[in-house]
Amino acid sequence: LRSENGRWIADQFRHGSPAYNAGVRSGDIIRSIGGGSVEAWLNNNSGLKAGETVIYRIERNGRPLQIRVTMTSYFSEAAGFFWLILILPTMFSIASLYLLWKKPKEKAAWLFFIFLQLFAVNTNALSLHFPEFLSILACNVFLLSGTLLGPVLIHFHLVFPKPASLLRRFTWLPLVFYLAGILIFIPYSIIQYHWATSDLRIGSM
Repeated sequence: LRSENGRWIADQFRHGSPAYNAGVRSGDIIRSIGGGSVEAWLNNNSGLKAGETVIYRIERNGRPLQIRVTMTSYFSEAAGFFWLILILPTMFSIASLYLLWKKPKEKAAWLFFIFLQLFAVNTNALSLHFPEFLSILACNVFLLSGTLLGPVLIHFHLVFPKPASLLRRFTWLPLVFYLAGILIFIPYSIIQYHWATSDLRIGSM
């Protein structure tokens, strides 16, 4: 959506989205959504669930139209893909638990286990642009897992299959990488918070 001279116009949106499948096209002027203003919809549409419908009142080539749009979810649009990224990390996590059980005193086993948990979180998470506390917390866990993947992997390679000479000389080196990951996380977290709590969140149609 784009705002132009006080009007909301359907701009670029992905094929297969709920509005596109219902018949909304680029260039349509959106007069109202769900009986309210477009601004209100963009701010408060998080309450709708997949399968629920909403009425778009639009203007196309000077003619008023009403289009009923059925909401969908990411999962319903690509169920096979989401099952795959759920099952594979789960299998890897189980395998890493077995490895941890067999070698509980090895630092490399612990790092491998932690890496796979971070990987599982990172592949199964999405940015949720909602102002609720739990949504913001979930997003921060997602962001932190992503920024720590690299440091954990580097640490793993420093100790496996045997501790690197660089690590024996500079035992504090892994902390530098972890600190770098946290420093990268902080601005991302701030941006995510402002995005989630901004007065107007314009989402894709």
